[in-house]
Amino acid sequence: MKRNRYQMLFVFVSVFFFVFVIFMVPNISEGNQTNFIQKYDKDNDGKLSKEEFPGSDKAFSNLDKNQDGYIDKDEAKLATKERSKKEKKGKHDKSKKDKGDDDKND
Repeated sequence: MKRNRYQMLFVFVSVFFFVFVIFMVPNISEGNQTNFIQKYDKDNDGKLSKEEFPGSDKAFSNLDKNQDGYIDKDEAKLATKERSKKEKKGKHDKSKKDKGDDDKND
């Protein structure tokens, strides 16, 4: 009986934390995307060329959606949204897996 109470308490705290992280912690704002570009934009043209980009060529190509050879603020914003969706989906999938594992232990 006590074990079930502790399990329910653990589930409640886990769900509360999960909801807090998703809804209360702000995503990267537009200003942060601009800061990212400003940080690496050596020629101050408001966008990143492949030479200025700190990541791999493959990562650059994935971010450069219009394939113009630059990552601008809109592409950085889109990448942030896509990353946020993937992270949320990954957390959701992990919680489903963990729940399935808990069912097996009972």
